[in-house]
Amino acid sequence: MWARSPFASHRDFVRSARELGGRWLAAGLLERAERETVIAAAEHARLSGPAGAGR
Repeated sequence: MWARSPFASHRDFVRSARELGGRWLAAGLLERAERETVIAAAEHARLSGPAGAGR
């Protein structure tokens, strides 16, 4: 996920977290509830730089 940083917007950061969570869920690395926790944390994250401005 960090290979995509810096993120252009908060939305891009959340999208990356959602996509990575989906890949990890499919690979059996996360349970569905864990993926939802990761996404919720990304949605509530306070970012600095360009991504923080697009919130």
